[in-house]
Amino acid sequence: MTAVITEGNMSIPVQDDIILGCTIHGEASSESRDVQTRTAQIVLNRLKQHWKPTIASVCLARRQFDCWDPGTKNRTRVFTDYTNRNADLQQSILIARDLIAGTISAPEIKDANMYFVWSTPRPYWAHAPYILVYKDETNEYWKVPR
Repeated sequence: MTAVITEGNMSIPVQDDIILGCTIHGEASSESRDVQTRTAQIVLNRLKQHWKPTIASVCLARRQFDCWDPGTKNRTRVFTDYTNRNADLQQSILIARDLIAGTISAPEIKDANMYFVWSTPRPYWAHAPYILVYKDETNEYWKVPR
């Protein structure tokens, strides 16, 4: 039986492709497909760097992606959109599946494992000696040692 994560009376199965797609949707649904792909690539980079053993566990780790943090608007929106089969969220799941299958990637961010949106306060880790790997229209992507 597949595990689920719940919010009220809504649930989402804890499957790598679905959780990654929901993470893309929760973190970058208003962004371009390229930015969405880069957001998901951060998760895959963390997996390769052994942050957690599965894609879902990387996404669901405490205080990593606010769309999974209890009590946030993004979390409620992700659960509502999943329950209602929102078309944008379904597209995000397709992006996740393509990334997992290796048919798309975001090589420009190399081994970056953190990112932040320029419109938010700069995080404590976004400075030297850590490495700024890439900037796009809305985000900076950083390599931060774990």
